Amino acid sequence: MRPYLDRLGAHRLWVSSVALSVVVMTFGALMGCERDVVPFNRLDEGNKFLAADESFQAAKYYEESMDMEPATRLTAMARAALAYDRSAKKVDGIPSEYAKYTAARAKYVTAVRNEPEAIQYVVDALENHDQSSKSAEEILVELGGIAAPALLDGYKNKPTERTLIRSMLRQIGSDAVPSIGAYLGGGTSSIQNRGQLVRLLGDMDNGESRALLTDLQADAAEAEGIRMEAAAALYRLGDKQHRDYLVAALDSQDIHARRAAAYCMTYLNDEPDPTMLLTHLNDPDVVVSTHIAAALGEHRSDLSAVDALVEVLRNTGENALGNATVEALTKYGADTIDPVLEALKYDSKSEHWTRRQRLVQAISDDAVSAHFDEDQEFKLYELWNGQEQRAEVKNDMARLLEKLEGS
Repeated sequence: MRPYLDRLGAHRLWVSSVALSVVVMTFGALMGCERDVVPFNRLDEGNKFLAADESFQAAKYYEESMDMEPATRLTAMARAALAYDRSAKKVDGIPSEYAKYTAARAKYVTAVRNEPEAIQYVVDALENHDQSSKSAEEILVELGGIAAPALLDGYKNKPTERTLIRSMLRQIGSDAVPSIGAYLGGGTSSIQNRGQLVRLLGDMDNGESRALLTDLQADAAEAEGIRMEAAAALYRLGDKQHRDYLVAALDSQDIHARRAAAYCMTYLNDEPDPTMLLTHLNDPDVVVSTHIAAALGEHRSDLSAVDALVEVLRNTGENALGNATVEALTKYGADTIDPVLEALKYDSKSEHWTRRQRLVQAISDDAVSAHFDEDQEFKLYELWNGQEQRAEVKNDMARLLEKLEGS
């Protein structure tokens, strides 16, 4: 090898330099790959650990992400608050550790409060449907009114979370009202979704919500359904001047107005004309019918309502309407038994056996079954022993018969 190297002569130094450069470049490339690969993205790694409820590791990645991945700093900040919330809960009972993680949680919750643009990333965590979602819920309520705009943006864009978001806004209370008012005034959401927020204002029962409801109800340019929801909410809060307005709306052509009016019928302090309610029990909109059925369970001066409610059970396949009707019938006590037994007799061979199940459910409630006499018990036995053929319905009848025998 030595003579060969000697023949390189003046080129030896150049060759050695090239070789060294290749080694340096290769090492540099490998180090670059290592830096990119472990991890690809600290925020994503933190999200993986948080999803697995490994919150201690997640918090470390989020803090690294805030330092080294500035483009996603707000997201990492929001997620760090969630991770430290979970971590604090895990060490509850270990005072020193709990104090440490609670302090870290407070640090990042304050950071989010100081940079409200980060709140949207806490709202996004509601869709995780895991432990971090519970942390997000608690932190958002803690943030209060400052979180309301982001929550309402989530209400608009996250349909599956609307019920939860309304609950959170209710907990925030009066501090959320200005943002709700701005959202309702924007008119960018459906009447149904806006109407649910108007109903929420009635649940809050504070000066701010009452003022907003009054403005909405008086706004002639507002949709009829929204004005009716505002009137219903005000009525529930004690403003009885809207009674006739609400009752008249049961005949409205606007479906949202009818729904709002029907919803309020249960809350009327002075009992409405039962005939008027019965007229609307078969409203073409099932939501209206469901509210009217519930109202008939509250206002029971006309026993003809029992026959009408039984007829609903014989003919409806709608779960919400069926459930509301069963509950209404249980409130009529002894007067429910004979109409139901008669319906079971004539419907015993109907293919709609789930409807008969609901009929049996209505008379199985303690408020009704306590009033069975011997003749009625025997009629039920005959139905079980002979006419009813569907096993599921027979089983429900058998359980009721055993209950009656025991009593």
